[in-house]
Amino acid sequence: MIALRKRLRMRETYSDVKTALNASHVVISITGPAAGQTEPEMRRRKLAELSSEARRIFWGIRSWTCCVGDVYNLVTANGSRPTFVLFFDGGSPTCVGRQPTEARFYAQMRDRPTSISPEWRPMPRGIHVWNVRTKNDMALVLGSYEVVDRPVKCDFSQYTFFNRVPSTVALQHGQTVPSLTGQGRSTVCAVKGGHGARPYLRRLVGIGKLVDENAVWVRA
Repeated sequence: MIALRKRLRMRETYSDVKTALNASHVVISITGPAAGQTEPEMRRRKLAELSSEARRIFWGIRSWTCCVGDVYNLVTANGSRPTFVLFFDGGSPTCVGRQPTEARFYAQMRDRPTSISPEWRPMPRGIHVWNVRTKNDMALVLGSYEVVDRPVKCDFSQYTFFNRVPSTVALQHGQTVPSLTGQGRSTVCAVKGGHGARPYLRRLVGIGKLVDENAVWVRA
């Protein structure tokens, strides 16, 4: 019976992977060691938030290629379909050798409010976002997170940016996500399609689903 339950869990996770990789509009994020923690430590801390009073995860990001308004637009494009967040390995360590700054407030608005705006609210109990520094700090709001513990790889050349303003991202014809997922742009809203670029594979390590606010601004 235990072996049967284990096989069923693996089958359900595999189905989630296929559904997420086949989705037309997704958020892609490169993850790695953060806020002085190893990736497994960070993942355990985040998963504990799902068991907290808040029952959701605020996954902090700092990327000028993904803002709260971008996420809102992506969710709208998906309609009634769930919006998946695909997490891939290969991120550079952040906040090494110093105490990370934790977010104390969050705001649910398309554009970032001013520091004195009444839209800022105290962070929900049980939720922690570390390494907050700049005006681009925000968090993806996840209602679930599945660790992908099997060697699943994804071809990034299938994706390009979704609905970006040309003045903020200098897109060239046929340019795809892999050429722009570097420092300061490790998270993007992406659309899938036949872009004909050279295949570029990365290992999938986790899948989340956006819920409720979908994305929020955070600050210390």
